[in-house]
Amino acid sequence: MKWLTVLFLTLSLTSGSFAAKDKEKSSSAKKAFFKEELKLSDEQLEKIREIRSTRKAEVMELKQRLKAVKQDFKAAMRNPNLSNTELSAKFEEFQKVRDEAQSKRFEMMLAMRSVMTPEQIGKFQAWKEQHRRHRRSPKN
Repeated sequence: MKWLTVLFLTLSLTSGSFAAKDKEKSSSAKKAFFKEELKLSDEQLEKIREIRSTRKAEVMELKQRLKAVKQDFKAAMRNPNLSNTELSAKFEEFQKVRDEAQSKRFEMMLAMRSVMTPEQIGKFQAWKEQHRRHRRSPKN
C-alpha cells in the first residue's frame, strides 16, 4: 500500500511539471501564431495584451467563483435532505455566475476583435476551431 501512495505522489508531481512545460510551449506557440500567422502589428499585439491584462484579474475571480458555486451545487445535489426549492436556488446561483463569466469572456473577445482586421479575425476563428478539434480528439 505504501508503494502505491509513493507511486501516486510521484505521478502527480511529474504530471504537474509536464503540464507546466506544455503550457509554456502552448503560450509561445500562441504568441508566434499571433505574430506570424495573423500578421498582427506590434501595435495590435500591445492592444491585445492590454485587453487581456486589464481583464485577467476579473476573469480569474469569476473562474474561482464559478468553481466554488459549481461545487456547492454538486454537493447540494448529493444532499437528500434539501428541498426542490433549495436545489433550484443553488442551480439559479450557478447559472447566474456561469452567465456572468460567459458575458465577460464575450466582452473580451469583442474588444480583441475590434483590434483585428476582418482577414485576421477569419484566420483566428479557423485556428480556434482547429485547436478545439485537436483538444477533443482522443490521445494516442
